[in-house]
Amino acid sequence: MAVAQATSSSHQSTGGLYTKLPKGVERKRVRYSDNHFILDNPYDLAVAERIVWDAIQNELKTMDPDEKLVVFTSHADDVASHALYQSGIIKRLADWQSKHPNSAKRRFAVAVQESAKQLADRAADHFGLDVPDNLRHRPDLVDPSGRVGLLAAMQDLESTSSTPHATGHLYQTLVDNGIHTRFSDCLAEENGRIYLDRDDPDAQQIATDEFNQSIQNRVLSKSSVTAQSIRNHVMAMRGIDVIQETDSRILVQSCEADQMLGWRQKGENDPISLADTYRREARKRGEKIRTLGIFIPPSDAVQDTSKRAWQ
Repeated sequence: MAVAQATSSSHQSTGGLYTKLPKGVERKRVRYSDNHFILDNPYDLAVAERIVWDAIQNELKTMDPDEKLVVFTSHADDVASHALYQSGIIKRLADWQSKHPNSAKRRFAVAVQESAKQLADRAADHFGLDVPDNLRHRPDLVDPSGRVGLLAAMQDLESTSSTPHATGHLYQTLVDNGIHTRFSDCLAEENGRIYLDRDDPDAQQIATDEFNQSIQNRVLSKSSVTAQSIRNHVMAMRGIDVIQETDSRILVQSCEADQMLGWRQKGENDPISLADTYRREARKRGEKIRTLGIFIPPSDAVQDTSKRAWQ
């Protein structure tokens, strides 16, 4: 079995997503969503895509004219089908947009959970992209569409990705369809391990403004409470940048499930939720957004873990 879930921030119920479920799909109500689906065939990505696509269309039908939709496509880095279903959603959105190419109501962009600086470094190494040192954390200023960054990222997937072929297909789908793409995370590699990028100016500013601390002399694991909070703020800030710069109606943001939903550690008061952080950032900057999370549940939510492709 496999599990897919769509959870919305709107007050409109998405419980009417289906009046008749596709064959091999069971809906199960859980604490945090009415839209929790069990798939008999975990490799039938067409069914998974349909669930996500119908959820997106359902949101668009109930949105205000000035409202924007942020779709969080959560994933596990080592599960190939997570990248493949994202490719399918991107292709559906591209086809949907192409039917009315001049309509702002169908404009969309993508924010990828990849380090902006690491992508700038790869673009410089592989394609000679001239990124001044002071702009290494903002490659979008010299590669606005993200195309060069995507092509550069694909050169190193065998060594940087646990699912190089599936991730390469996702990036190629973005390139082939000319989708505006922003790399929005703030990570760095030191001694073979991934940490919060303590040299990222946006991360430094957020650490000071939001948490009253300096990160310049600290080594923070990417999954630590402080690092997750700072990363969420940086990704939300850069995501809203993309919405405003491109006037997109939809932003697809890839992320980890823990980031999207938020989680607490004992003694911590701040739920680390990327969706909540996006809404806070949008309000601060005068944007009205709705969020739709595609959630991959943990392994204990799946009975037959030997056949899972989604979780």
